[in-house]
Amino acid sequence: MSRYREIANDIEKDIIEKIFQAFA
Repeated sequence: MSRYREIANDIEKDIIEKIFQAFA
C-alpha cells in the first residue's frame, strides 16, 4: 500500500507539472 501511494504521488506531481506548463 505504501509503494502504491508513492507511485500515485509521482503520477500526481507529473500531471500537475504538465498542467502548469500548459498554462505557462
